[in-house]
Amino acid sequence: MMKRLFCGLVMAATLAGCARQTAELNIVAPQMEAGTEVVLAKLAVNQLLPVDTLTLQGGSLQYKMEALSETPDFFYLLKGEERLASFVAAASDRIEIRLEDGKVAVTGSEEATLFQQQEADFDAAQAKFVELSLLMDRAREAGDKAAQERYQVELGRYYVKFKQQSIRFLMEHPYSLVQIPVLYRSLGKSRCGHSGFLHQDSVSR
Repeated sequence: MMKRLFCGLVMAATLAGCARQTAELNIVAPQMEAGTEVVLAKLAVNQLLPVDTLTLQGGSLQYKMEALSETPDFFYLLKGEERLASFVAAASDRIEIRLEDGKVAVTGSEEATLFQQQEADFDAAQAKFVELSLLMDRAREAGDKAAQERYQVELGRYYVKFKQQSIRFLMEHPYSLVQIPVLYRSLGKSRCGHSGFLHQDSVSR
């Protein structure tokens, strides 16, 4: 009797362990055509490794992510060279990505939502930094020294503000895994559509 009970407990624990190694990914994209293919990629050190190619049907997709650990990993949803979404996932998570009207919403875990928000904020900051840099370069080429100096000062102020916001995030979320990309990101560097601490211009295949 005890032997049977022991075997039953071992089997239950094994099955539970296996169940914890998966996560559910639900993609909702009503404006994408049926048959649209997107690539799910995982960040490994400083490069993206393709996990699978997913095909949307009817503007949505349900996918089971396998071989996950209890420690969250960074994932990206790509369409060609375009980064559609960024998220963090660990075993047992249920992540939903909604793509509609040019907006991205990631829900399912606090870390997943936090990472997408930080990526969106960094995209906006990077775009503003590039805009100011181009204006400064054009002023220099036109020989407008006053405008060049004005944009240079504005760039410096914007960069300081960006760093202050990053430090504030680190202090407000001391235990978040999202601290990693926040620590490594830097304005002015080529993102290549991916995270601020990833500067590779291609997905490893």
